[in-house]
Amino acid sequence: ATPSAKPVVVPDPPVSETFRQPVYIQFAGLLTREQIASLNQQLGTKGWNVQGDSGERISTAKGLNEIRYGTPENAAAARALAAAIESAQITSRPVRASPRPNPKIGPNNLEVWMSN
Repeated sequence: ATPSAKPVVVPDPPVSETFRQPVYIQFAGLLTREQIASLNQQLGTKGWNVQGDSGERISTAKGLNEIRYGTPENAAAARALAAAIESAQITSRPVRASPRPNPKIGPNNLEVWMSN
């Protein structure tokens, strides 16, 4: 039996206008599409530029809880997004920004990789 999904709540305040990077969510594990759709909607309401309605379920996200970014200029946005998702308590483990940029990611994109 699947445990009942805890409602996702992204707290205030809204994101700064300086963080308008496209956000792509990849997820795995026990996270449900409904949880991710709720997270997407709430992040969008708070000002994040979330792409799509419900993220992408992908097995390579299993065991990950990180925000990836392409250039050093996006490190602050990645940390802010990690804090927003962390405060939503959607995963049982912390969500953190990667310690360094990943050149395979578009220069202005933020990628969420998470599982529960």
